[in-house]
Amino acid sequence: MTLFVSKIRIIFLLGEINGSSIVNPMAENTAPGVRVQNDLQSGRQAFLAGDFSKAKFIVEQLVEQHPLDFDCLLLKGAIHMQLNDFAGAEEAWLRALEGDPRSVVAHTNLGILYQASSRLDQAEQRFKTALSHDPAHYAATLELVGLLRRTRRLEEAEWFARRGVSHASQSAEAFDLLGLILQDESKLDEAEAAFRSATSLNALNSNYALHLGYLLLSQGRWAEGFQLCERRHAHDLNFSTRFMPACRASRCSNR
Repeated sequence: MTLFVSKIRIIFLLGEINGSSIVNPMAENTAPGVRVQNDLQSGRQAFLAGDFSKAKFIVEQLVEQHPLDFDCLLLKGAIHMQLNDFAGAEEAWLRALEGDPRSVVAHTNLGILYQASSRLDQAEQRFKTALSHDPAHYAATLELVGLLRRTRRLEEAEWFARRGVSHASQSAEAFDLLGLILQDESKLDEAEAAFRSATSLNALNSNYALHLGYLLLSQGRWAEGFQLCERRHAHDLNFSTRFMPACRASRCSNR
């Protein structure tokens, strides 16, 4: 199995990078010595640079010296997951939970792993456990909502998506996901409002404009719909209504 971990997903796994607002797992629980902190930072930087062999070498030495260190185990899990070693990642994060059973980050990372390996029931349980400890946790909320939507449990997905928006009122991604769910439920006026909130919060993301544009086109609101879709399809000079059924049918794949 080949696993693609997006940049955002990597940021979540490794902590706060370049001003990301996502929880930093390196800040949880432990306060190791300066040398360990420096090695952890070296391991994180090697991981983000794509030098997984170096990152693995660093973290294996750290875990050998500090087998119960929470931060070292989180980093070890991230490296093994990127290397497609799901068993190694799972083992590391389960060991981390032995030290802190309430860690939202470790539960969410395990949920991501289980989802990637099609263990959806276990993934759902991990996300819900994370949210039982922190109902406002952004990544756990979005991952759970996405899973519920993919499994067509739309009423429950909507409930968690609305709660997510209430906790992250400035998140375009949260509003966009809520809009997709409402559209799936044929709540088109509410979906439009959610999509407009997403595009207002982040006008540069063409996917958000595309979702709103497709909704408007489905209602025959051609002028504004095409204008929004052009942000995504400007390179395609032949774009026209004949492409709409296929585009609309595949919209779920955009998330």
